This record gives sequence, structure tokens and C-alpha cells, in this order.
Amino acid sequence: MDVEEMDNYWVLHRRDPNKNDMVIGSVNCIIGLDENDFKNNHKMLEKRINESDAFDIPLALQAGDTLHIHLTTPQADINAEDNYAFLYYEKWTRCDYDMWSLLGMYDVLKHGSVK
Repeated sequence: MDVEEMDNYWVLHRRDPNKNDMVIGSVNCIIGLDENDFKNNHKMLEKRINESDAFDIPLALQAGDTLHIHLTTPQADINAEDNYAFLYYEKWTRCDYDMWSLLGMYDVLKHGSVK
């Protein structure tokens, strides 16, 4: 199964200095959590991914690696979809999710489902 077909997944990206593609397009409006819930989740995820047992596979992290976490949350009769991003420099820190930069300048190193 392709990772993007999963409801909840993570993708580890690393900047490729040989890739400088400009990716443009439009984003389909996706219904997400309200802003406060999103911020709280982003903080909780940041804390969790910095714990030693956060990943079930080894990751050889380098400064500048970016982690994208996609979560789907059922709400009433719809699913809220949210994308969270983190930048690695000795530890993970929250950052804005920039799909276009990840597509045009980064390689996918590893991915998996969020459990």
C-alpha cells in the first residue's frame, strides 16, 4: 500500500542539494482540526517524537531532516486531515508544513504508519 493511502502516516525527508525543482500547483481545501486542537497536537507530537522509543525502526538522522506526519481524525460525518512538520537539529522542533518544498527539493528516506 502506498503510504499516502493510509489514514495516519509519517515520512522522513532529507534535502538533496542536487534538487532545486520549483513545484507549483493548487491545494485542495481539506477540512482540518480547529486551530487550537492543531497547535495542541503539534506540541504533543513534538514531545513524543523526541522520546527514545518514538520510532519502531532505526533512523540515521542528520541535521536538516524533515519529518511529515499526516493524521486523519473522524469528526461527525467527515474526516479531518492535518499535516504536521518537524525539523531535526539535535532534536525535533515544530515547523510549518511546506508540501511544495518537500516535493521539489527533498528525497524521501523512510516512511511508515503512525500507530
